Amino acid sequence: MDWFEKLPVNCPSAKAVSPESFYFRLGSIPPDESDFWSHRKRFPYKEFKVDECIAFSLSLFDSLEAVERLKRTIPALRKKTIVELDLRPADGLIQQTGNDSHHFSWWRSKEFNTEKIKIIKS
Repeated sequence: MDWFEKLPVNCPSAKAVSPESFYFRLGSIPPDESDFWSHRKRFPYKEFKVDECIAFSLSLFDSLEAVERLKRTIPALRKKTIVELDLRPADGLIQQTGNDSHHFSWWRSKEFNTEKIKIIKS
């Protein structure tokens, strides 16, 4: 697979799977390309408290309720909009990560088209 960003060796892990469903993400209004950059691309010098492979991913949720809860809980996210993505195998790989069973890390392929984004809620 051709990745959108250069990933570390052995990333994503063998536990990552092809997506075939709808996922939700927080972004700007209107959504732009930078809403789909990894944590590492956004903050190249930041020390993350997660594996570097996870730092090269994007956070997704498989539940609208879970992303709404996150938006309500963290003040800095309250002005973000919720977008829906219909991800298919060509769009990259995902893996459930973190303590929230609805949270997924997504490694974006070059095939993902940001025109597939659907705005759900501002």
